[in-house]
Amino acid sequence: MFKLSQDADINGTCLQGYVMAAPAALIEKFGQPQECDGYKVSGEYAFENDAGEVFTLYDWKCTTLYESDAGVTPSDFWKQTCQRQFNIGGRTNSFDFIAWLKKQILL
Repeated sequence: MFKLSQDADINGTCLQGYVMAAPAALIEKFGQPQECDGYKVSGEYAFENDAGEVFTLYDWKCTTLYESDAGVTPSDFWKQTCQRQFNIGGRTNSFDFIAWLKKQILL
């Protein structure tokens, strides 16, 4: 089982996979994302499982924060109801986390 964890230590996590999701659906399910670097990532969620493994879910270079002519501001990005690609970060294989996440956002 995974739970949202704003206090999770995400240092040392790196790209483990991808998932398609509507930004607005993520907000509906998990609340507002945490602010990030204000450059390549406009929002991020951190999760932990029962074993203490940490996973992150974040947009990557999707908004005008990274490229001013990208066409979508962070505010508008997170309102979108169409699916967008999100990155999954972690220190271990993310297969179980991605499967769990897909079930959560399809409910």
